Amino acid sequence: MDIDLDQLPMPDWDLLCPTCRYPLKGLPAHRCPECGAALDIPAIVRPWSRLRPPQFTGEEEAFPDFGLHCGACAEPLAGAEHRECPHCQSPFNPREFVPRHEWFAVTAAMCGGLPTQIVELILEQQYIPFVTHDHKTMFDIYMGSRSVGAQMLVHREFYFDMLWHIRAKQTELAQRQAAGSGKTWTCPACREEVPDHFDLCWSCQHERMPD
Repeated sequence: MDIDLDQLPMPDWDLLCPTCRYPLKGLPAHRCPECGAALDIPAIVRPWSRLRPPQFTGEEEAFPDFGLHCGACAEPLAGAEHRECPHCQSPFNPREFVPRHEWFAVTAAMCGGLPTQIVELILEQQYIPFVTHDHKTMFDIYMGSRSVGAQMLVHREFYFDMLWHIRAKQTELAQRQAAGSGKTWTCPACREEVPDHFDLCWSCQHERMPD
């Protein structure tokens, strides 16, 4: 997903001037009117910045493939209409799947077997607000609660977005694996032989270089 970070007037991205903390909403130029500092918007934006509304809300008809399953028969809910399981017709409420906390911990089950590094890359590319342990501001964003063991926290508003894009990446990798079964590429960092359908080295997580 492409977002023009240099668009004017500046959208309501809840950004502040890094020099004087002046709110940057609606500015006609990339210069702070309070202190006069030039604004490098890509440098100000953080992974947890809300730059767009959610693409998916769970209210879509038919129900997209989020990788979610019926609580009654355990079959996939993808394609469900009228909030009924397409296999057993049991009713379901999409909002019941959404995590309770404003920022929820991404679990291995949500990642669907994808490495953490790939999931983080998906979130970055799709501008899905998230925060990881190595950001010092995680404690503030999570409102004082310590999420022990969580690798990433994602804003609950983007729960369905995250699931959809993870499923899309799983499908893409599966198709690439079927097309290039047995092929490998050599990691430029550690020289490990990596399956062709991986974009990151499974040994050192170095990104694959263009062919």
